[in-house]
Amino acid sequence: MRIPFVLACALMSASNAAADDLKGAFDVSGEIGVVSDYRWRGVSLTDNDPALQAGLYVWAAAPTRNSGDLEVDLSIGGAFSLMGGDVDLSVVQYIYPDLDDTDYANFVALYERPVGDWTARARLEYAPNQRNLADESTYVAFETERPIGDTGFTLTGSVGWEEGYFTLDGEKWDYSLGAQYQVGAITLSLAYVDTDEDAPPGEEDVYGAGAVFSVGTEF
Repeated sequence: MRIPFVLACALMSASNAAADDLKGAFDVSGEIGVVSDYRWRGVSLTDNDPALQAGLYVWAAAPTRNSGDLEVDLSIGGAFSLMGGDVDLSVVQYIYPDLDDTDYANFVALYERPVGDWTARARLEYAPNQRNLADESTYVAFETERPIGDTGFTLTGSVGWEEGYFTLDGEKWDYSLGAQYQVGAITLSLAYVDTDEDAPPGEEDVYGAGAVFSVGTEF
């Protein structure tokens, strides 16, 4: 069995205040992990098989449905504070080197802020009609997480709604509920993931409910 590889690279610009504080600074960080199933908006892109994932994030303070065997995500954007929370705006280019006519660009807006002991996050993604997308795609999601005291556990959950190119019938919902556990620099997570779509007869059911386990670390 071949294990697909997902590589994410991001170049972000710091806010003006951060740039003043970190003027001349340069930092590189990343993460690597393995997931039992690569789910994107609730749908398995690896036919319910595992995937190896890695991310590289470069910070500079004043400039600061078949996915193949390799997916490369290139993103550029910026972040700033707003109304007690943080806004993150970016453009992501999805590249599939071993597939033809599948690459596309996606615009992403995130707003995150604390709500009591919870962290709430709103997500809006939009992919316009482009060469490899016959139709536009819109995705809206709400995500939340809450640490459980000093136990090392964190509860996570999300619900998302999507319409357009990446759906079977024009629109779909996806859901997830899970938990993470921190062991030193290692993060273990287990989540229940599902959508309201059903696979066409005779095709692999990449839309149904499943448990997704992952282990990863940051550096």
